[in-house]
Amino acid sequence: MQECIEKEEVLKLVESAGSWGWSMDQLHEKIDALPAAKAAEERHGHWVEHTGEDAGFHYCSECRRDAFNYQDGEQAVEVLSDWCPHCGCHMGNPAGT
Repeated sequence: MQECIEKEEVLKLVESAGSWGWSMDQLHEKIDALPAAKAAEERHGHWVEHTGEDAGFHYCSECRRDAFNYQDGEQAVEVLSDWCPHCGCHMGNPAGT
């Protein structure tokens, strides 16, 4: 798993390096000593088509909640976005890739 660090903290160190006369090795040590930021792994899912009377509409493979949809007059319109609006999973194609 990759380690993430706060961009703002790195920029502060880089700006300080000139003032303090740090060598590149010293700057590297300071950056390496920064604590890892809390970052969530990107989750992936895909849209799954309902069966039965809801056929044609989709739900998230991860959280099982329906894709965003709205009424446009008499017609229901479904929005299959690149991200699940409920759990934030990145959506691939219906085959799950």
